[in-house]
Amino acid sequence: MTLLPRLNPRSLPKLQPSSIDERIRKVCQHPKINAFWKYLSPSTASVGVPLPIPPEFLPVDAYVEETKEWSTYGAEPWLDSKDEDASYITTNTINKTMSYFTFQDTTLSTISLCNLMWQTRFAGLVGWASYSVYIWDGAWQFVTNVSEGDPAWKTITRDVTSYLNTPAKVNAARLYFRTIPDVYDYVRITYANLYVEA
Repeated sequence: MTLLPRLNPRSLPKLQPSSIDERIRKVCQHPKINAFWKYLSPSTASVGVPLPIPPEFLPVDAYVEETKEWSTYGAEPWLDSKDEDASYITTNTINKTMSYFTFQDTTLSTISLCNLMWQTRFAGLVGWASYSVYIWDGAWQFVTNVSEGDPAWKTITRDVTSYLNTPAKVNAARLYFRTIPDVYDYVRITYANLYVEA
């Protein structure tokens, strides 16, 4: 094993404080180093990377009674929190409408993605339940049909960006549900929200 010779500090060249400061100044002023700091600096977003805008979850905030043909349990507007069987809307009869729910407003200035999300489950003893989902973008638009036979709560997500693609449309959005044929037993819905990205 070969040992490295010990260094004598006195043999090292001495740098005056002024020369050290000058070297640091030259390094910091190097074009590549300067560009790197600008790249990282939030105050220079025009030449760097802007901070990401976080997405928003906009839960139901109100129920406006237009057609109320479903039963309700818990506190109005029933779909504003993920409290499952403590608060929900339900029915076991075909061609029944629950209209309509509104959502919290967005603070985003642009919309690149808008998903409608809701929690639902089959609450009967046998069979399944089917219903349709509609969203308002200035007119009622069909989103999807759901055939629910699972007794466990689950979240369904549908992309509605083609309808809700501006902050104004998101803020004016409405939601309603309507049962369709093949309802054999109870279905429940407990929560709904819009998920938006800039």
